[in-house]
Amino acid sequence: MDDPLSTGSGNPWNSFFEDSELKVDIKKDIDRTNQDMDFFTVKEVQDVLTNILFVWCKQNQDLGYRQGMHEIAAQLTYAAYAEVYETSDTSNFYDYLNNKKFLEHDIYTSFKKIMSLGIKDMYSNDPIKDGRKKKPDRLDENGRPNTYITKRAVRI
Repeated sequence: MDDPLSTGSGNPWNSFFEDSELKVDIKKDIDRTNQDMDFFTVKEVQDVLTNILFVWCKQNQDLGYRQGMHEIAAQLTYAAYAEVYETSDTSNFYDYLNNKKFLEHDIYTSFKKIMSLGIKDMYSNDPIKDGRKKKPDRLDENGRPNTYITKRAVRI
């Protein structure tokens, strides 16, 4: 039996506690999302946003969750809910596409695609890992900024 108090590397409880911390971070931002709109205070909507961001972060553990991702997911969620309606008739293609039963999946897929189009790179702290060019090192051998203005200031 695994002990939830053990901090051993093979303990499955570690993953549970890490997931709980991630959900807390996500929920903090979701609770602050567009509070002037009643839509974003509905528990169902907040749960959908939490699930979408949590699953995306678990699939992209190299980056994880960053503040601001909830704003992108919120806009997609708002747009998706504006188009959806409840129906049991899925014989009509339009009804099938806009069925509330698939709404969370559709929003997740849209969020995943938007993040893959370069938005994910904007949240990264490691420009080399993401394929972006590193800014040139502008420090001299003493660790001071090595620019024209700082060289002139040192002489004064």
